[in-house]
This record gives sequence, C-alpha cells and structure tokens, in this order.
Amino acid sequence: MCLACLTDRYTPIKMMGEYMFLHLEGGVLHVREVYDIFFRPLNDWNDAKFVCISPHDLVSGGSLAVTMVPTPGAGSDDDNVYKAGTGRDPTFDPDTGRFSVRVERATPGLFMPTLATYSGTVILPTIQTPARTQQDRISPAIMMRCGTIFELLLGNLSGQTDYAIRLVVQPYRLLGLPERRRVEDIANSETNPSWEQEGSIYSPHLCRLNIHRLLHKAREVTEFANSVANIQTIVGSDRLVTTVANRHRILVILPPNSSIDRETPMGCIWPVGVFTLPDNRRAAEWGGDTETYWMDDIESASREVWNYLSKWASAEPKTKEAVTAALGLLHTNCSLIIDALHELNAVEEIRAPILSYRAATISLEQRDLVCRELVTKPPVIKGFYKTGFHIRYYVHYNYLTTREQRRLKWNRFKQKWAFWLALIGVILTACALLHCIDNVVTQLRR
Repeated sequence: MCLACLTDRYTPIKMMGEYMFLHLEGGVLHVREVYDIFFRPLNDWNDAKFVCISPHDLVSGGSLAVTMVPTPGAGSDDDNVYKAGTGRDPTFDPDTGRFSVRVERATPGLFMPTLATYSGTVILPTIQTPARTQQDRISPAIMMRCGTIFELLLGNLSGQTDYAIRLVVQPYRLLGLPERRRVEDIANSETNPSWEQEGSIYSPHLCRLNIHRLLHKAREVTEFANSVANIQTIVGSDRLVTTVANRHRILVILPPNSSIDRETPMGCIWPVGVFTLPDNRRAAEWGGDTETYWMDDIESASREVWNYLSKWASAEPKTKEAVTAALGLLHTNCSLIIDALHELNAVEEIRAPILSYRAATISLEQRDLVCRELVTKPPVIKGFYKTGFHIRYYVHYNYLTTREQRRLKWNRFKQKWAFWLALIGVILTACALLHCIDNVVTQLRR
C-alpha cells in the first residue's frame, strides 16, 4: 500500500498524507486508500502531469479504481484522520476552493513538536491510464500481476500558487498480500477464532523499484514481452523523477473490533503512536520527512554537502573521505554529489597536494538552483542509493469461516435438540412413573 508520484521536473511535495482504511469482506482484508497531496511548482508549469504507480491491481473491465474528491476537508468521514494523532483542524473554503490542514511535526529527538499548516487550491485532475497502455490489450493483464500505472493530468499550474489533491484509490486486488494466518491457543477459538493478517507499506522509491522487479519477471513470459517493454518505458524513463515529501504522514485505520501489532519500521520512517478516531476506530500512525532523513534525498543531501564545504573547507579544502566522515553519508552518494556539484561549478576542485574540494563563491539562491538541478540529472538519479522505508504490521481480528459457521450451527442445533429430547425423556419418564404409582395405589385399595 503506497503511491509513487513521478514528474518530468523537480516538484517537491510539501505534505503527503497517506491514509489506509482497512475493512473485512468475508474475513479477507481489503483497503480504501486516501491520499492528500500538497505541493507548489517551482515555476509555471503548462500541461502538468503526475505519473503514478500503485503496487496493486486498479484496473477491471477498463475501469480505473481511482477517483478524486472535489471538497476535501468539508467534513466527510475521511477528514477524521486529522482529528487524532498529529493531525489538526481540516477545513475547506467553498469560496476559494482551498483545502487546509494542520499537522504536528513530532520528529524523534524533537522535545517540543512544531505545528505546520498545509493549504492549497484543490485541483480536479483528469485521471487516466497512459496512452501506451490504453492501446495495448495485454497491458491490463500485466498490471493485474505487477501493479498499476496511471496519470493525473493537472492542466496549467502557476509557480506562485499552492495546490492540493485528494485521491481515493480502491484496489480490486492487493498484490503481494500474504495469506491470513489463524492464531491458535485461543480459549474461545471454537466460537470466535482469531486471525492474523500481515500488511506492508513501501516508500515511493521502493514502490518504483518493486514494479521494475515484477515487470522484469513478467517479461520472461514471451507473449508479455512487448507489452512489458511499453510499461517499462514509462516507469523507467530517465526524464521522470520520483517526488519526495517534505512531510510524510501515514495512518492505517483498523476495522472495528480488531487490533494491530507494529514491527519496528525499516528505513526513513518512525512510529508515532496508536490513536482513537472520533468514531472509536483505532489508527496507527507513522511519520517521515526529508529534514530528518535528508541523507535519503538528493536535493537535501547536496545542500548539506555544499554547506559543509562552504563552512569548513574555505581555508582547508576537504577530501571526499573527509566530507563522508563528517556528514555520515554513504561514500558513494557523497562522491557522486561532489562530482555533480563540480560539473555545475558549485564546487571547486583542488588537486595539490591531494585531491580535495571547497565550495565555489555563489549565492544561496544559486546553490538551491544547482541542488534542484541535480535531482533531474539521470546519472545522479541512477547512481544515488536511496534507503526509502518499509513498514510491516499485523492486524488481528475474529472471523468464522463458512465451514466453521455451518459446524457451529450444526453443533448448536444438536445441543438444542439434545436438550429438548432429554426434557421430553424426563417428562415421559415422569408420566410412566406416575402411571405406575397410580396402578400400585389402585391395587392396594382393592
């Protein structure tokens, strides 16, 4: 469960809210996913488009299981995700069409959480599958196995305006979901058996990598090869950059009468807590952002490298190894960034007595432009190692299968009739006993 948004230009997302409403159908876990996206383009953007990747099957009979909400924050059930945990005060202004929320930034190690407001004019995008997949009859079958690609056509956007989008995704099938497992050793397991279902959430980066892996496997099937190549052309394009969120908020909302076990998440995310929504449902929350995990973001990491060289390498240029040790970056990422900054004249190279570097004399505005340019350079995108995150959790719930319901009904039927048969037997025995007593009394009178 996750969503990767790809664009052909650097487009930072200010806040990404990812809310998964779990529900049970026939004892099987299903999900309704709600995504709130707040962003502002750096410049005017004509014919803006997001290419989105979902790890699940969203296409059935030519119908795409993705819709948009024109009035987020207007008081629907989905807005309850901002009334617990780190969320606060969702609002929608019908006059301006602006959607606003407030979210705490409860970063690990931060003693006092800060409250940030995110607001934007609501966009109603055109949602469609890419033209390449529309013209290919085999593509839907591939996406049923590997995940779905769809586009959000956003129109012409202004670099001076904040925007907001609320998407609702209702997968036809959750791909890769493990089988549920019955939990034994429960005292009342015969009448109320407990089940355990594992779920996972991947970062956008890992989501994109995962669909590549599955497409590569699907390509081994001869009749799929050409169609897979069409899809891989889209998700593997060097022109498309996976967007990152300055603030990432994730909630898993549980079905009634269920509980959750959260494992320690891997990568750039932290557990916030388990909370109760206004309707008494339970919700588990995780959080992440590029300020805390700057080492996993090209723009943030390159800015930190330049800042370090500007502050500490002016008088004594630093080697790549020294910068790596000082910042705690992966050496491959640090080396890649320094070389890229040097190519764009943001870093100066000193060859003697040893190869070392210092920041070039440029303004902070120029620094930001250079760091953002790195995000869209194919060699940097390809060479930069991202960690991302992987969240695992287990939902516990009670459920009787059809077979168990029949068996339980039969057992209750047998118990019921055994009771009535026993009662009838007692009555008949009592009647026979009374008849015998009556006979004895009659004989004695004679």
